[in-house]
Amino acid sequence: MSKHKKILIVNDHAANMGIGKYTFQLYEKLCQEESDKFSFHLLMQNMRKNYSPSTPNTTVQHRLLSPKRSGFSKKYDLMAYYYFPQKIPQGFSLYHISSQMMGKSVQYVSPAVVTCHDIIPFKRKSSHSFISQHLRRKSLKAITRAKYIIFNSNYTKKEFLNHFNYNVEKTAVIHLGVSNIFQPRDKFQIRKKLNLPLNRPIVLHVGSEEHRKNVKTIIYSINKIKRQMPDILFIRLGRQRKQSRRLIEKLDLKENVFYVKRNQPEERVAEFYNAADVFAFPSTYEGFGLPVLEALKSGCPVVASSASSIPEITGDAAILHNPLDVEAFATSIETIINNKNISGEYAKKGIEQSKYFSWEITAKKTIQIYKRILEI
Repeated sequence: MSKHKKILIVNDHAANMGIGKYTFQLYEKLCQEESDKFSFHLLMQNMRKNYSPSTPNTTVQHRLLSPKRSGFSKKYDLMAYYYFPQKIPQGFSLYHISSQMMGKSVQYVSPAVVTCHDIIPFKRKSSHSFISQHLRRKSLKAITRAKYIIFNSNYTKKEFLNHFNYNVEKTAVIHLGVSNIFQPRDKFQIRKKLNLPLNRPIVLHVGSEEHRKNVKTIIYSINKIKRQMPDILFIRLGRQRKQSRRLIEKLDLKENVFYVKRNQPEERVAEFYNAADVFAFPSTYEGFGLPVLEALKSGCPVVASSASSIPEITGDAAILHNPLDVEAFATSIETIINNKNISGEYAKKGIEQSKYFSWEITAKKTIQIYKRILEI
């Protein structure tokens, strides 16, 4: 019998995206754990032709079709369901499928553990095509064939088990972590570095503008705040959709909203949390909500949604509201900007709350699942 148990982690998300960030951070920390028992390997599927990884023991399988410029297209869903699951190499002791979006893979490899980040295809309105929605639902159902399922939050676990018949004893909740790159820094110096206005109050949001992210609540809140605070500035890290552009134009907020491309180095993203006075996150649905955790660790006061998994992540370290309550969001954002004592209180609470989350903890708990499956 081989001294090492060979573990293959399978991923198809870029490192700057939530699932990709989870996979790469997990892989890095796993490689530092128990090298006498395990050897870890990474398979990157569905990658662009010019993708060249720097991670050790990494195999790349490139896309056959030209990729969509951003996001995940119908081509991605077709390839993820019908093609790439059959291309996973054999001969490993255990396979860790890093996302429910690759759920069909468990039909071709065993034993397999899958990390389920959300069940969005069953829960929320989507901008994806009917075919994409159909395949994503089938992928979620497929993971019921896995040996074990890891959920990134208790909320996601509960939602999944409400939809699918699966042995609860073969499940675990392992929260995501947060990089030490996210930390408090001097706001004045960071704003100078980022060439941002030094005296304007800044509200930040990080992520996409898909429907569930509910960015319109922030835009409407900024419109209300502007009446008392004309120089308020809303910074969005992420692509702008035409619906947001039209709303910003309609409300005459062009001078109050600034977009930054999302594909920034993580160090630069971290600095935007330091530059902001408030982080706003009114999502109607999140499987976890990694940007909230990044804001908490950065010492940026958070006003967020009380829906789905977010209260599980924030505890009492954020101000939470119904995600559709524009008035409440606007009032809380104004309060944090105007009251340094309250702002300081939530900054400290956020830093303390973030200490419960780390990629080291995520890796150690994940290894325990591997041991349980392999009976080590």
